[in-house]
Amino acid sequence: MGRIAARRLVARVAGCKPGQVRLEVADDGAVDIVGHDLSLSISHTDDAAVAAVSPGPIGIDIEPAARDIADLKDYVLNADEQERLLRDHDLSIIIRSWVAKESVLKAMRSGLRTSPLDLTLRFADGGGYARHANGSAWAFSMEERRGFLVAVAVPDADAALR
Repeated sequence: MGRIAARRLVARVAGCKPGQVRLEVADDGAVDIVGHDLSLSISHTDDAAVAAVSPGPIGIDIEPAARDIADLKDYVLNADEQERLLRDHDLSIIIRSWVAKESVLKAMRSGLRTSPLDLTLRFADGGGYARHANGSAWAFSMEERRGFLVAVAVPDADAALR
């Protein structure tokens, strides 16, 4: 489903037919669009799939909003985030953090080869910001649709302003 969504999206952006869009898996595991200078990210879960395309780095993730991953809090949230984000005892922050972090890691083209603990999140209305331990900065938007959380991440060119 993710590749079908990707082909349809790329075809719309590139002005061609979905059957003309060739995708291939790169050495880093990301899916590249052959013959186009665009970045692509795909995500799927249960019965849903999403794709995002951009002229620059982009990452997307989708998960059921009600998914309970409280037992993964030590894998998803670093010590600073656990203190700051779990202060209100709202465990839904864990799934929101997971979706945000996975979108950033996909935009970095490292996926889960990089630990989610290396990212620190700051949430804002409709999304937020992430900083990686290497200093890179990312912005993400997030929304809930039809019971799924979707986050899209891109490099944050305005990080110096925050």
